[in-house]
Amino acid sequence: MNDKKKSLLAFFDEQEARIKSEILEKQINDEFEDMTVPLQGESHGKHPMRAYLSDVSDIFQRMGFSVYTSPHMTTEYDNFDALNIPSWHPARDMQDTFWLKNGKVLATQTSCMQNKLLSEMEPPIRSIVIGCVYRNEKMDATHEIMFDQVEGICVDKDVSIAHLKYTIETYFTEFFKKDVAVRFRPGYFPFVEPGLEVDISCPFCAGSSGSCSVCKGSKWIEMGGS
Repeated sequence: MNDKKKSLLAFFDEQEARIKSEILEKQINDEFEDMTVPLQGESHGKHPMRAYLSDVSDIFQRMGFSVYTSPHMTTEYDNFDALNIPSWHPARDMQDTFWLKNGKVLATQTSCMQNKLLSEMEPPIRSIVIGCVYRNEKMDATHEIMFDQVEGICVDKDVSIAHLKYTIETYFTEFFKKDVAVRFRPGYFPFVEPGLEVDISCPFCAGSSGSCSVCKGSKWIEMGGS
């Protein structure tokens, strides 16, 4: 009886191994995907920041703006002097800069492209600049040594702050896909006059909740400077 039992168990083990092998082979044949074939259609593996910047480019291009990318490394002149921030200016201390050799710096702001655009292009100019910028800061919840920045520049006749406000309002309304209000507050930026802080109405709570984790119940979110 024991010999029969051993023979049957060996047979069952053999058949189980055969069945598992057939199942695996079928899976390989049915589910095989050639990773060398170029991806067809839209990619769903896009990084959230890259997806966001793609939306930024699309919205501004539909408003007639051209899109440029700022360099990672630039000159001290383009990063500071050309923006009315000379060597003695205290604003240089506000931007903890990574200093390199031969008058080079890691770009602290996409504004390092302004001198290039203004000197090489003929008005009217409607452009945005997207790029990574670097600040030699201590990292925490709201600070990072490298982050993405977007800025716009417009040079034309009869352009006013009203055009600026309309452009910003149109952008955020398009981006959040809901009506967004914009307000300006006086702010200091060494290379513009007047300087304005830009706030938008909170698109997440619309001011209806005092417990909003984004605007903290203030109904407004600071989004940038101008």
